[in-house]
Amino acid sequence: MMNPMSDEWVPSANFPEYLLLNTRGEALRKNSKGKWVQATIGDPIGLGGSTIYVSDAYGNHRVSLAREMLNTFSPCTTPRAMNVKFRDGNPTNTKLDNLEWEPRFEPKTTVKTPKDDLLPGEEWRMAPNSDGFVMVSNLGRFKTKDYISGEFKLATPNLTRLRSKKWLEIKGWKSKETRFRLNAAHMVLITFSGNFSPPARAQIRFLDGNIENVAFDNLKWEIDNLQLRESKAICMCLPDGSEVPYDMKSMGRLLPSICWNCARASDSSCSWSRNFTPVKGWKAVKCNLDIQYSDTISYNVITCPEFIPDRRVKKSKEE
Repeated sequence: MMNPMSDEWVPSANFPEYLLLNTRGEALRKNSKGKWVQATIGDPIGLGGSTIYVSDAYGNHRVSLAREMLNTFSPCTTPRAMNVKFRDGNPTNTKLDNLEWEPRFEPKTTVKTPKDDLLPGEEWRMAPNSDGFVMVSNLGRFKTKDYISGEFKLATPNLTRLRSKKWLEIKGWKSKETRFRLNAAHMVLITFSGNFSPPARAQIRFLDGNIENVAFDNLKWEIDNLQLRESKAICMCLPDGSEVPYDMKSMGRLLPSICWNCARASDSSCSWSRNFTPVKGWKAVKCNLDIQYSDTISYNVITCPEFIPDRRVKKSKEE
């Protein structure tokens, strides 16, 4: 009979009053009568090797003998992140000199992929209607902000369908409870055109016919000219006395700005689009912007010395 009072026995780290261990991999447990008896070692299970049963005030526990040995004789600060390694490969050999800790997970290394790199001719800007959660590229790429870490990561637009209409959307979360969904092509246009208030009754036109190509040079606002001709218009006066047509059907909004038909809006050569500073010599009126853009100043441009007619729309119509 083993003597529990011998110096070779050491109380277990997790069950000091109910389990004794020695360096030979043997165990004594306290039974229901309070007497020390030799623990029966069971078959190996999983990575922990042989198991034993321990009874304490909370009930019966099936534990790994090898882990109890290491926790008692060679404790570590993060045992849950470690596995037991059997030096001779035998999970039934629970002698202390055959056991050691090994990391459960290999450390991860971050590899920067080519997708994270800036593409040739690419420019990134913050989308004005995203509350700081979406960055857009003039090449039609997007980054969304992780509301927990605050980092921007590349995001893939989702194709959304509603009846016969299809468009790309960027989806994400502003908080644990608040989700956002934004039209991808709309974000690119208002960000890089320099005019954050789309024209009345305007629709986005994809010049190559591909709705998944949301690069800025493939997008254009298209106005329903027939509706504009049929609407009743009056005039309002600019501060210099000149007159501007005013559209009654669009609830008092100005007729579309000439920016939407300017070639400079596509190649970023427009000084307003680059710096958002009024162009010297233009005639323009500040817009009453939609609520979601209420913190942004924009203009409806009537005449501008930098205006160059955009031939892309005309060419696409001829084709």
